Amino acid sequence: MHGRNMDFEFWNRFSRLTAEIDVYRGDKYVYTLDALVGTVFALTGSKKGKFSLTEDTRFNDRSFMDVLKDLILKDYMPSAWLLRKTLEEEETFASAAERLKTTNISAPIYYILSGINPNEGIVIER
Repeated sequence: MHGRNMDFEFWNRFSRLTAEIDVYRGDKYVYTLDALVGTVFALTGSKKGKFSLTEDTRFNDRSFMDVLKDLILKDYMPSAWLLRKTLEEEETFASAAERLKTTNISAPIYYILSGINPNEGIVIER
């Protein structure tokens, strides 16, 4: 289980725009995410009976232009999109952890991943 404490600038405005969204493919449940209404990304989500996942910003010396160059020139994935793709496509804690550790992303992030079995919990620093 994960929660968001909205610990970033403008939290008071964003908190009013969040929604818990169940995602279905046809009539089959796939995952649940917490997202800002009107956006295509997610910061927290869960796949019932499998794993849950949160991302948090990590600050370092990379500039906005460094991140933008990775997105455009190196075709790196935005971190929030990786979170959503992991929820869509991975079925186990182990496969989710592997994907989050190895997919090239553009921004410095902490992923917090928890599973349903003992010792299934990890913080992934990217």
